Amino acid sequence: MDPLIQIIILAVVQGIAEFLPVSSSGHLALLSHLMGITEDSELITIVLHAGTLVSILVYYAKDILAIIKDKDTKTIKLLIIATLPLVVLAYPLKKLISNAHENLYIVAACWFLTGFILIVVHKGKDCTKELTEMSPKHAFFIGLMQCIAVLPGVSRSGSTISIASRLDYKGNDAARFSFLMGIPAIGGAIILHIKDLAEKIQADTMQTESISALHLGLGFIISLIVGYFSLSILIKTLKKGKFSWFGYYCIVLAVICIGIKYSGGET
Repeated sequence: MDPLIQIIILAVVQGIAEFLPVSSSGHLALLSHLMGITEDSELITIVLHAGTLVSILVYYAKDILAIIKDKDTKTIKLLIIATLPLVVLAYPLKKLISNAHENLYIVAACWFLTGFILIVVHKGKDCTKELTEMSPKHAFFIGLMQCIAVLPGVSRSGSTISIASRLDYKGNDAARFSFLMGIPAIGGAIILHIKDLAEKIQADTMQTESISALHLGLGFIISLIVGYFSLSILIKTLKKGKFSWFGYYCIVLAVICIGIKYSGGET
């Protein structure tokens, strides 16, 4: 497949699946298997994640500026507390499961887990608490749920919003906290990918000629724009109480992964 077509498809998928609770890492792993992307996958991941990170910054710009301007120390402390588990566990977990995305059985199992979280754990529309009522204990617990999203097929937004919902936080507040918490999480993931990329380049084990800077720039812009609109769709879905529907989609994807692996249909 032409590299330009590949980057466009991956950017659209990243922009959609980073925010809708269906796991961007799982989708990228599946497409990598189907499309045979290997040499540039690390570089593509960095660029596409950067695009979706910027989309969060744009979408929640008013909230971020308000936190800074009003010196909202409570929200800042809650975000720090929620990020601590990831800071401690992210790197060792990443090393432990570094090749997990290469095994579609693992990706399938993680999609089944995401489906369970969305269908069973997510509470729905009858939540009463707002973000201003969040306790440090709850912030820490939501942060722990974020850690399992290092697995390909586990949705970060799905797991964190679902557990916040189970703790009785309203959908919009749960999403707001999840994505504000996602800023350091996604930023940290980008840093780790850059570190890995630098090591590969230094060891001369990675080639980057097959995709141009122009293509990467296009991928960044597409993932940013698609991500912004996907975030809007997610908020509307939460308000309508349809969030758990994505769980059935994840289960279907898990079955597809198993079918591909079983039939030997991967690239």
